[in-house]
Amino acid sequence: MARKSRKRLNGAVSGNGAAGKAEKAVLFRAGLYARLSYESGVNRERGTIETQMELMRGFVEGAEDIVVQETYSDASFTGITFERPGFERMMGDIRDGKINCVIVKDLSRLGRNYVEAGNYIERVFPFLDVRFISVNDGFDSFRSGTDLSMPLKNIVNEYYAKDISRKVTSALNTARAEGKFVIKLAPYGYLKSPEDKQSLVVDGETAGVVKRIFRLFLEGNGYGRIAGILNGEGIPCPEVYRKSRGLPVTGHKGCVEWTGIVVKRLLSNEYYTGDSVHGKTGGKLFGGGSGAEDSAGYVVRDTHEALVSRADFDRVQEMKAEQAWVYNGKRAEGRRCAAGRNKFKKKVVCSDCGKTMYLFRAVSQEGDRFFYGCSSHNRSRKVCPYRHKVMLEDLEAAVFGVIRSHMDACLDAERLVRKLNAGRQGTERYRLMSRQADRIRERIRQAAGKKAGLYADFAERLIDGEEYAALSERYTNEAEALSAELEKLLEELEKYARDFHIEEGWEKTVRGFLGERELTQGMVDAFVTRVSVDKDGNCEVVLAYDDMLAELLEAVREREAEKGEG
Repeated sequence: MARKSRKRLNGAVSGNGAAGKAEKAVLFRAGLYARLSYESGVNRERGTIETQMELMRGFVEGAEDIVVQETYSDASFTGITFERPGFERMMGDIRDGKINCVIVKDLSRLGRNYVEAGNYIERVFPFLDVRFISVNDGFDSFRSGTDLSMPLKNIVNEYYAKDISRKVTSALNTARAEGKFVIKLAPYGYLKSPEDKQSLVVDGETAGVVKRIFRLFLEGNGYGRIAGILNGEGIPCPEVYRKSRGLPVTGHKGCVEWTGIVVKRLLSNEYYTGDSVHGKTGGKLFGGGSGAEDSAGYVVRDTHEALVSRADFDRVQEMKAEQAWVYNGKRAEGRRCAAGRNKFKKKVVCSDCGKTMYLFRAVSQEGDRFFYGCSSHNRSRKVCPYRHKVMLEDLEAAVFGVIRSHMDACLDAERLVRKLNAGRQGTERYRLMSRQADRIRERIRQAAGKKAGLYADFAERLIDGEEYAALSERYTNEAEALSAELEKLLEELEKYARDFHIEEGWEKTVRGFLGERELTQGMVDAFVTRVSVDKDGNCEVVLAYDDMLAELLEAVREREAEKGEG
């Protein structure tokens, strides 16, 4: 028999405002969920989502104890996985208590995976005291005897998904073996043929750019230099070009100009030799996971017009491998030299773009020097136009000065606190506020108890639905008002509690570093939360105890003012 939860029913609210029916005592706040698979087009998806919602709203209108609280939908999402934004938002609202009923058009809209769908229907929803309704299947977890056919339906749905996956995968593999192009995005430099979408033709606007990139690299130019040349001439990067032509895009965020990474990726694309490469990466349509076992994949020769000769392409790959070997060696050497110097790892950020700044090494005749620079600036000048450079020794001196000032202020505040604690006026007020807080807590418990007993009275017909809704709202409002009053009082109590003593861990940290004469890794770990660097190299240091110090000093000033008035 399906579970009926008094816990959720007691927490129900009146649905007069939401449903527009004064006589409707709402026990369930419903979330309507609609889903569509990948196959539908945009317009068809929108219409079908609306059709599902209309059907579910019609069902709710005929129910006496349900009101629509929220709607959720996932368009172009497979039912095999439950990692869908609309579904996850709905589950979050369930956990937050916003809804306690889920309604779908039919079971397949919830999901086509038998194990997961059954887990939600038979375990998760009952555990969360959530009523589940499948309109077309006639299933309602609030009624007994309605769940016998569900496993059979779920098995059929899962079999359907697996069968479709096998057929689609087989068709794609056949097309690939025939040299057809079955990927969503055509490589930069090509377009999908208007006559045959599974064939590539040369894009006259960008093919020359591809050829030039290969030529520049063969002439000895690096990735970054090539990107700089293209940006300097105003040539749009692949992502910007596709958007300007209304073509499908990759969706890479922040890709607004040529970068070394974009150039490097282009130089690795074997499609420019006229061959098609398949199977290097892959996935299963059903069940997830990788479907490719051979990382090398397989190649179908001469499927489209080449932009680069095979000899030039192979030479480029050799040069890339040589450069990578040299680069990795220099990088390892730089890391060895920087070992022990990078005290601010992941704590220094750019004030403009918010990205992490990294420690770099500058080699000169005078010796190695180290500085922090913006990582975004190195990738794209459009994302961050300034390097935000700050020398390591300058940063360490600035941070050490800020920490010393903080520790001095802490010790001064400690002396003031001890002086104020000598008086009894503050202590007495603290006790009075504590007793008042206890009285408010008791009133909140009483209001909650009255509200908890309402449903029992409603079930025994001692009160009708309208009285139930009105009293429930009254006790809820009373508890909320008392909670707000208690929260304000607790804030005052916290200020007085902080007056009586400095937080033990904070004081111990300060005293532990009083004898230091230069910045240490321990000081950075204990005090520094973040260092923000602007384009001129100026630093804003945020310490872990800044808020505590500010609140303590404010409390001291308030106590001194009260003492003066007294």
